[in-house]
Order: sequence, then structure tokens, then C-alpha cells
Amino acid sequence: MGKSYKMRCKHCGAEFLHIRRGVFGVLRECDYCDSHIVTEISIRCPQCARRMNRTEEEFRSQIMAMMAWA
Repeated sequence: MGKSYKMRCKHCGAEFLHIRRGVFGVLRECDYCDSHIVTEISIRCPQCARRMNRTEEEFRSQIMAMMAWA
């Protein structure tokens, strides 16, 4: 199972895809209710290199679209 997020950086406005591939025991996210976002591992903007997921609210505010697959 994996997820792909189309994101827009709130700092510089760059748009990019962030792809997360899940492997059992590695991905700490509920794929069914989508209630937990990993904030321990930083997601950085490829253009300005600022961290985009310090909090769950910050992360969610920068998501433009999401796709999940099995």
C-alpha cells in the first residue's frame, strides 16, 4: 500500500509529488482513517528545503491532492 500527495510549499509556492510506499511495520500511518501523519521523519520542499510537516495541521494545509493504492 502506498500514498502519493501533490503538495504546494507554503514558503516558496513550489508544487511537487511526495510518494510514500508502505511496508508492514515501517509506515506509521492509519491507511483506513488517515488520522495520523508521520511528523518524526521530515518532509522537505525540494526547492527551498524547508520542513513541511512540523505539525499535522501544517502538513494537511499544504496538500493539494492525495492518491492511495494497494
